[in-house]
Amino acid sequence: MSETKLGKFIRLSVPEPLASKDSRKWFQTVCASISKGLIGSIQIKGDDNITRAVQMVGKRYSSGRAAYEIPLVRSLLDDEIEGIVDAWNQVYPTGEFQIESDADTVDSSYKGIPDIADSTMEDLAVEMAKYNHAIWANDMLAQGWRYGISFSEAERTHPLIMPWEQIPDSARRVNYELPSKFLEMLHKHGLLE
Repeated sequence: MSETKLGKFIRLSVPEPLASKDSRKWFQTVCASISKGLIGSIQIKGDDNITRAVQMVGKRYSSGRAAYEIPLVRSLLDDEIEGIVDAWNQVYPTGEFQIESDADTVDSSYKGIPDIADSTMEDLAVEMAKYNHAIWANDMLAQGWRYGISFSEAERTHPLIMPWEQIPDSARRVNYELPSKFLEMLHKHGLLE
């Protein structure tokens, strides 16, 4: 097969060739991690002199390393690359690998957002909601509002100016995505490794 240089790509490099089922998992991981229609194809002339359109090229280097390249129709954004790294870490958690694209390189030392139990994330979401409620209630009190059975702008009363624990469950608002979004933001700004 002739050597082909891809313009826009995502590449998985590993110390030794993957089993064919694992190379298919790499392709499936990329397909599942990015928007439909981003995977391209390239024309490859095989040893039999027949040209074929392919969506992944496997390469083996003299060092023994192997690479699996997938052509793309555009360069990936950083969060798309990180999504692929996170997804591949789930499929290939103990393996040494490097993922590169025409836009960036991310090695397997990248672990993304820490693996935190769902129950802990839920507890964090509730704590954040309590904190936000306390700030809101204090701001309302500072502006001359007070507790009232019903909302009245004229009388400046609001039924939720009370401690979080006294608010009925039906009136509590908890954003359960907030802790993970916050951790992603910290990571994006280099504050969390």
